[in-house]
Amino acid sequence: MSPESSSPDPPKPPPNNAALLFPLLIIVIGMVASSLSTPSSLLSEVPLPNDVMLASFPKSGSFWLRFLVANISPTARPVNFDSIESLLPDLELGENRRDFLKIGRVSAAFPRVFKSHQPFVPPGDPRSCGFAERPSKNFDCSKPVAEGGVGSGMEEYQCLCPNCPGRWRRAVLVVRDGRAASCSFYHFRSGLNMLETESERTFQGFLSSSKSKYGGTWTEWVLSWLDAAERGDDLKSEPERTLQDLYSFLVPDAAPPSGATLRRAVGASDFGAMKRLEKAEGTGKFFKELHREATAAGGNFEIMREGKSGAEAWSSCDDAWSDSDWAASLGGDDYTRAMRLLGYA
Repeated sequence: MSPESSSPDPPKPPPNNAALLFPLLIIVIGMVASSLSTPSSLLSEVPLPNDVMLASFPKSGSFWLRFLVANISPTARPVNFDSIESLLPDLELGENRRDFLKIGRVSAAFPRVFKSHQPFVPPGDPRSCGFAERPSKNFDCSKPVAEGGVGSGMEEYQCLCPNCPGRWRRAVLVVRDGRAASCSFYHFRSGLNMLETESERTFQGFLSSSKSKYGGTWTEWVLSWLDAAERGDDLKSEPERTLQDLYSFLVPDAAPPSGATLRRAVGASDFGAMKRLEKAEGTGKFFKELHREATAAGGNFEIMREGKSGAEAWSSCDDAWSDSDWAASLGGDDYTRAMRLLGYA
């Protein structure tokens, strides 16, 4: 098969499953990757058939899930905020996109798993980059959709393959209640001194600004994925059972991990354990420089901030808002539809 020819038909995707890994919704999606031809110059940016994308809107629990997967994997390395970038690399980090095909597996039997914050852009969409040819030099991921970009909140080339969901055959979607994710994102940006105007420093002003978006609002981001695939029944279970189901998706032919292994992985990835690890060892290379700059400027940045769920997770932003207030700020009827689809309303 020549480099310019179409990729072989992908395997039939498994049934979609969703599991509640408190307080997050974990949705396993069998993607049907694009069969569009790939120029030989771009083959190094195309995911391998067994690769898995772990996708989430910012501040929706991706660090927690990465720790869980790393702690259940057969790695002999200690799992911390530094090692996680090689065990489950973050495609938002430029060097991980650059060295994509050089990144190895944890073991021969375990797939490569990568984190992404990208919304789902379907093949054939004008915003889909990396499918047939390189975008023009004027391409900019951060441009609004109306101008041909993916949306605000990212760097110029951040959405380029391999950080392009439409090329992947397997994905795990991590979703958090839109109110909790938005509030946590607000504190995250604030802690890094990224809110520059008086308006942005208020929660309402933040939600009205581009600083609250990542390829769109929380609503647009979530629906871009949910509308891309049919969902099966939700499997609401204990963390150990959920992690076992996720492991079966990642390594379908392997024997399930023992109960003791599952409990150890869940315990090592507990919010308190991760917060202690961050305090003792730091934030890892992704945030090291940002953390240094924020601290020097008087910021108070933490990856593991509070770990609250339910209404407590957004009470620090505005606990007096009604459902209609949230809908007005996060997408109106589409927000209501997304919350209902996810079981949050």
